[in-house]
Amino acid sequence: MPVSVRPAFLSDGVGILTLLEQKGYFPEPLGFANTFRKTLNDPDFLVRVAESEGKLVGLAALSFRPQLGLGGTLASLDEFIVTDEGGAVYDRLH
Repeated sequence: MPVSVRPAFLSDGVGILTLLEQKGYFPEPLGFANTFRKTLNDPDFLVRVAESEGKLVGLAALSFRPQLGLGGTLASLDEFIVTDEGGAVYDRLH
C-alpha cells in the first residue's frame, strides 16, 4: 500500500489525536487542540503526517530552537509514530 508524507493540516487533528492515543498518550482534548493549532502556525515547529488510503498511519513532530554550542538551530524530534499499517514508512527508514 503506497504511503505519502505531507504537512499536517488542522483537519488532521482528530487523526493525530487517535495516533497518539494508540501509542499510550492521552492528552486532554482541548489542550491538544490548542497546542496543535499553535504548532501549525509557529515556524519553530514542523508537523508531518504519513497517509495511506486516506488514513493517517504516521506522525513526525519536530521543534527548532537556538543552540549556543552549535552556533545555530537545533532540531528535536518530539513525536514519531508509525502504525502497523504504515509499515512502508518504517521500511524506508532502514
